[in-house]
Parts: sequence; C-alpha cells; structure tokens
Amino acid sequence: MKTSLWLGSILFFSLLSSCTPKDAPVISGAQREQINEKAKNRSGGGGRGAMNSSEFYPGSYAFSVFLLQKNIEAVELVTLALGSEDVTKSLYELKTGELKDSVQQLSLEQNNKVHSYRSVDGEIKAKLNKILNVKVRGDEAANWVEIKGQSLKASHDLIGKKKFFVNLFEDSYSLTLQRDPENSEVLILTLSSKARLEGAKGGRIAKLPVTIDLSLEMDAKSLETSEVRIISLSSQMTYPNKQATKTFGMQLKGSDLTLKPEGLCPIMKGSVDVKTDPKKPSLKLEIDANQVVVADKWKKNLPACGSRPAVDLSILGVY
Repeated sequence: MKTSLWLGSILFFSLLSSCTPKDAPVISGAQREQINEKAKNRSGGGGRGAMNSSEFYPGSYAFSVFLLQKNIEAVELVTLALGSEDVTKSLYELKTGELKDSVQQLSLEQNNKVHSYRSVDGEIKAKLNKILNVKVRGDEAANWVEIKGQSLKASHDLIGKKKFFVNLFEDSYSLTLQRDPENSEVLILTLSSKARLEGAKGGRIAKLPVTIDLSLEMDAKSLETSEVRIISLSSQMTYPNKQATKTFGMQLKGSDLTLKPEGLCPIMKGSVDVKTDPKKPSLKLEIDANQVVVADKWKKNLPACGSRPAVDLSILGVY
C-alpha cells in the first residue's frame, strides 16, 4: 500500500512539472545590460556618466553648472584684485605686497576659512584654504592682471551626515587679464586649472582628475561698475568616465551675459550652450538670480544671497 502511494506521488509531481513551463529569461543578458546603462545615465541629475544615488560621480548637467560657476569665480578674483569689488564682503583677505618696476604685488587669501550656507541638499560647511599671488601692472600691459596659485583646496561637507562631501584640489591655477590688442574696449580673461575632485556619498571615496580652461571677453568699462557685461564666454573641461578608461570633454559657449560679482551674492544672468557629445545637439543652460536650469528640466535653486559662494560644490549632486 505504501509503495503504491509513493509511486503515485512520483507520477503526480512528474505530470505537474511537465505541465509547468521551465524558467526562461524574459530578456537577454545584452538587453539587460543596455537597460542598466540607460538607468545609470538617467540617475544623478542626468547626463553622460551619471551613477546611482549611492556613488559619487556627477552627471553632465551638474558638471556644466560647476564649469559655469568657475567663470563667476574668475571674474570675482579679478574685481577683487582691481579693487572694483569690496573685499570685506567676500570670503577673501586682500594683502598688499611691494610695488616694484611698476608691478603691484598682492595676495588673495583664504586661510582655513570656514563658511556655512544652505543648499537645496541641506546645510553645508565649507572649508577653504587658498593663497593666490596677484600681480597688477598698468592697464596697457600685455598681462594687466596675473593671478596664480598652487595646492588650492575647497571642501564642502553636508552637516549631519557622515562621509558626505566633495573636495576640489587645484594643483595649479593660472589666470590672466589683458586688453584685446585689436579693441581696447574689450578685456580678455583666460584661466587654466589642473584639478582633482574627491567625493563620497556615505561610502567609498571617488577621485576624478579634471582640467579647466576658460576664455571670456568682457566690456572694459563695465568692469569698473557693479555689473560686468560678458561679451562672449568659452569654457572647456575634461574628466574621466567612471571606469577611468577614457576621457570625456565638455564645452560651454555663450554671449551677452551679465554678472554682478558682489561677494556672497554673485548674480549671473543669461544662457550658454552645453556640448557634451559632438554627435548630439547642444543643451541649453540658463541662469538667473535664483536658479539654474539645464535642458529645460534639471533645476537647482542657488543658495541665498548673503551666503552664496561663487562656486557651490554641492551642485555636483553629491548629496
């Protein structure tokens, strides 16, 4: 009797398994890989190279805003060096050096300066350690203003969260301002910086080498006023993909922008075209007194006037 029951059970389960379809993948491995890659590109504010929310790797939208803000910072440094901006309203100290051979030596310094502000991601504590050596010559000189620095450091930490931060180390920083040899009413500002970004979102620390090159044409008379008119802007940046196997490039181009570089309340108004892939159309980045908008959909409010740094590293989407 027991034997017949045992055989009957085997027969029942054999029939059941023969009627049940075998497990089979709905999509192929290649298709799944494509879906995962698209999901990565949609995360972190969009753009090429974005990663999931637990890893530090800014998307191209965030990188474009960072690059534009480096232009704001460059103009701020020039206005501080020339005295057209009140240094006491900024995060810098201006120290006067010697006057030699018609060259005035200065330094713009942030000696472990601590600055707190609120971003859209929460309360940020920034620590700034920079010494920039400045030379100011007569305004007809080939290089009217020179600003150079090495080992410049800015760190931005999210208060209340452990290991949520982004640091910017600029190993070399070289800025020059001169008059356009073909038009004395135009000033040309150029900047070259070799830097490293380091960040974490509660986990491992990621390190990204970046290069930054800027060129701005500005109305010379406007540099003496509270609002600088930027005739044209051209910026380039390189950074690695997340595997560090190849290098990406980004370009910004724009014209007819305005900038009020007043310390802790810089206000730029206008738009630039963002190019991240030569095979794809440019994206539009718009900025005003309150927010930045990329591609009509990625929006970030800027920190409030009175505490707004020229470069808000938290915009990189670390938090």
